[in-house]
Amino acid sequence: LADRVGEVHADGQIWSRALWDINQGLGRDAANTVILEAQFAYPPQATFADAARINVETAQRLFGAHGANIVRKAFHDRGITPQPVKVVKTKPSTIKAPTGLREVARLGAPEPGGGAYVDVFEPYDLNDRSEALFASNVDTGGQGVYVADKQSSRNVARSGDAAPGGGVFGFGVVAGPEVDGNGNAAFAYYLDPLGLPFGRNAGVYRTTPGGLRAIVVPDVTVAPTGGAFLGAGELTSTNDRGEVAFSGMISTESGISDGIGMGTFLGRPDGSIARLVVPGDGAPGGTTFDYATGPSINAIGDVAFTGHRAGTPCESAVPQSTIIGCDDELFLRRASTGQVTQLTSRGATAPGGGVLLDVLNPVLSDNGDVLFVGVVETETSFFLGVYVVRGGTVTVVVRGGDQMPGGGPFLTTGFLPGNADINDRGDIAFSATLDADDNGDGLIDQGLYRWTAGALSVVVRSGVVLPAGQVLAMQSIGHLGSVWPFSGAAINHSRRLLWQVTILDSAGSLQTILYTSG
Repeated sequence: LADRVGEVHADGQIWSRALWDINQGLGRDAANTVILEAQFAYPPQATFADAARINVETAQRLFGAHGANIVRKAFHDRGITPQPVKVVKTKPSTIKAPTGLREVARLGAPEPGGGAYVDVFEPYDLNDRSEALFASNVDTGGQGVYVADKQSSRNVARSGDAAPGGGVFGFGVVAGPEVDGNGNAAFAYYLDPLGLPFGRNAGVYRTTPGGLRAIVVPDVTVAPTGGAFLGAGELTSTNDRGEVAFSGMISTESGISDGIGMGTFLGRPDGSIARLVVPGDGAPGGTTFDYATGPSINAIGDVAFTGHRAGTPCESAVPQSTIIGCDDELFLRRASTGQVTQLTSRGATAPGGGVLLDVLNPVLSDNGDVLFVGVVETETSFFLGVYVVRGGTVTVVVRGGDQMPGGGPFLTTGFLPGNADINDRGDIAFSATLDADDNGDGLIDQGLYRWTAGALSVVVRSGVVLPAGQVLAMQSIGHLGSVWPFSGAAINHSRRLLWQVTILDSAGSLQTILYTSG
C-alpha cells in the first residue's frame, strides 16, 4: 500500500494484483466464485482492508481454512491486511463465566515450533484426558497442528516440514482432524504444491508413540480400489483401537468428476488400508454411490458418512474440478456386517419444518447416535441447524428461530467441522450465531451451548465477563464480524468443552483465547 497515490486507476492495480494472486492460488473458477460472492457483502465506502476481510471470510465459508489462507496471503503480499470490524464499549452480561476455565493458547503467544500463533485458531477435538487438538496459523507462514495437555502443547505437523513418506507439508491441515483417547492425532494435510480439486496432493497421517507416520502418501500409497491414492478430503476420524477412517481421492470412472472420485477408507494399525464405501458400490434403494466422504468412526468401528447416490440430482455451488461433491445425504455403515443404511434424504422435511438440502460434518458417538449439521430452507429463511439421529429417528437440537437460553433467537451454527459435537453419553455441544446484539457492541451475538437430555443450556456467549475480559464473539479475531461462528464445540465424556473466544480486555485490546471448561 506504500505505492498508493490516491488515484483510482493506479491504486486499482494493487487490488487487481491481489485478485490475480488469488486466481493463481485457488484456480480460476474458485477465485471467481469467492471474488464475485464477496462483493455482495461490501459495505458502503468499503476500504481495501474491509473488502479483503470479506474476501477471506467468503473463502473460509466456501473452501475452508486452506482457501482462506490463500486469499489472506494474496492480500498480505500486496500490503493489504484484512482488518477486523471495530467494536464499541459493551454492556456486560449477567450470565456467569463457565467453571473450570483453563487457557490452552492465545493468538500472539509463542507456539512450540518457534513461531507465534496468529490470525486464527481452529479448535477441533478434546479427548477424555482433556487433551485438545487444534490448528493455528503461524507467523512463519502456513499452519501448525497441535495437541495440548494440561501442562503444555506439542507440535504435530507444520507447514514447511518434511512429511513422512515424502513431500512437504503445505498450506495447512484439511478440516476435521481428531485425537484418540491416548493422545494420538489423525489428520489429512495439504502438501506442496496445492492441487485441484481441493484435496489433490493431500496426505493422511497419524501420530504414534514412535513418531508421525503416513497412512496415505499421494501418488505413492496403493488404494484398495487399484492405482495410487491421489489425495484426501475433509474429516479424518480415529478411535482408541488405532483405526483411522478417512476420505480418499482415487481414480475411478464411477465418480462425478472426470475420472477422479472420493470414497471412504479405513487405515488399520498394521498399516493396511481397507475400502469402506467408494464410488460404484451399492447404495440403499437399489442405486450406487458416486461419491462418499466425511467419515466418523466410533469405538466398535461403525462409520457414519455423507454421500451421493448416482441418478439423483447433483447440486453443487462450485465446479467439480474445484471441489468434488454434491449436496449430501447421511448414511451409516455397520462394521459387523458391512451393511449401509440411509439416515437422511435430500428434500425430506426437516424436524420442526423446512426442507433438508444438505448434511454437513457427521459425528458418530459410541452409543450409536449420529449428530449432523443440516442445511435447511423454509419459505422465509435459510439456516444451518443441529440434528441428531437417535434410535433411527431424526431429532432437532436447535433450528432457526429457536429462543436460546441467555437470550436471543438462534440464527445459524457454523459450517466448518468442529462446531458441533456429541459425546458417548449423548451430550451435544454447538456454536451459534444469534439474531441479536444484546450487549450493544455492534457485533451480532454468538454463543456456545450444551444440550443434555433434551434441555439446552448456555455455556458462554457475547457479553459474558471472563477473567481475561468481556466476550465479543465466538470466533478468532481474524474472523470477527463474520456471521458464521467458529468457537469450536468439542465435548468429552466428562462434559469438558474446547472453545475459543475473542475478548475485549481491561486495556481495551482485542485478544483471542482458546479455552477448555467444565
